[in-house]
Amino acid sequence: MTFKKGFLAVLAVSGFALAAQSASAQACPPPMMHHGMGPGPGPDFFMGADLTKKQHKQIDAIFKKAHNQEEGDQSREAERDLHTQIQDLLSQPGKLDRDKIASLQQQLATIRAQRDMQHLDVMEQIHDVLTPEQLTQIKDRETKERALMDQLHQLRHPDVTK
Repeated sequence: MTFKKGFLAVLAVSGFALAAQSASAQACPPPMMHHGMGPGPGPDFFMGADLTKKQHKQIDAIFKKAHNQEEGDQSREAERDLHTQIQDLLSQPGKLDRDKIASLQQQLATIRAQRDMQHLDVMEQIHDVLTPEQLTQIKDRETKERALMDQLHQLRHPDVTK
C-alpha cells in the first residue's frame, strides 16, 4: 500500500469514527457542567435564586463529596479503554466486526448510565436543599433562557421552506 492510499484509509476511518461520535452526541442535549463533573447543575443553574449562606455551604459540600467520589472512580479509564478498542476495530483492514463493536458500545452505555445515575443522586441532593420558591425562580429563568435560545436558533437557522 502506498503512503497516499494508507493516509487516505486512515482519514476515512477517522471520518467514520467522528461521524459516529457526532451522531451520538447530537442525539442528546449538551450537559451542564460544574467543576469538571459530568452532567448536572453548574454555577449558572442557581442564577436568579437567592441562596442563603447555609445553602451555599450545603451545595458546596455536595459538590465536593461528588467530586471526591469521581476522583476514585475507574469508569473514565474504562471508558477510554473501550473507545480505544472500538477505534482499533474500526481501523483494522478486512471485514468489520460489528458484533464486537456493538458489545463494546453496550459496555460504554452501561458505564454512562451508571455515571448518569450518580449525577442524578447529586442533583436530587441539591434539589432537596432548595426551597419551592427557589426552584420556581430557577425554573422561570430556565424557561426564559430556553425561549431566548430558541429565538437565537431561529435567527441562525431560518426555515427556508416557508
